[in-house]
Amino acid sequence: GNPALTPEESLSYELGVEREFGNGATLSATLFQLNVNNQIAYAPCPLTPAWSCVPGTLNTLNNIPGTSVRKGVEIAANLPLGERANLGLGYTYTDARRQTGARIGLVPRHELDLTLSGEVTDRLSGAVSVKYVADRMDDFAFAAMPDFTVVNAEASYVVSDSAEAYLRIENLFDED
Repeated sequence: GNPALTPEESLSYELGVEREFGNGATLSATLFQLNVNNQIAYAPCPLTPAWSCVPGTLNTLNNIPGTSVRKGVEIAANLPLGERANLGLGYTYTDARRQTGARIGLVPRHELDLTLSGEVTDRLSGAVSVKYVADRMDDFAFAAMPDFTVVNAEASYVVSDSAEAYLRIENLFDED
């Protein structure tokens, strides 16, 4: 570990609006920003030609001086499809920057979610969702990662007033 670490400090802002329509449909938009000071980040050890740590060094965590910023917009819509089904759509744009202005790795710029949910009976419900992620950099923001789509499914059954059984399968089609 690194005994010299100090706590990160963050400040976030959100400004959102939501509109509900007569048929139960909703539309919302939220602007957001997260500023992180003294971010704690992984610091790899110096490597030998054999890809091991130089003797006497370790992988560790360090504080990065300055402020990293994540900001963007989220837009969401929900549309009832009859009395027992609902269609949800969400889109998020995120601009995530390190203290240097370079992009932060693994934070996608674009994320799109589509969910169909419904109640089969008063006790049985389910949902299927599709998530598309685009424009993402690798861990260290050196190279672009491929876009991907993941499908998730879930079902739940109300056993009693105090118990519910559920099954959730994430990444239903085993995408990399």
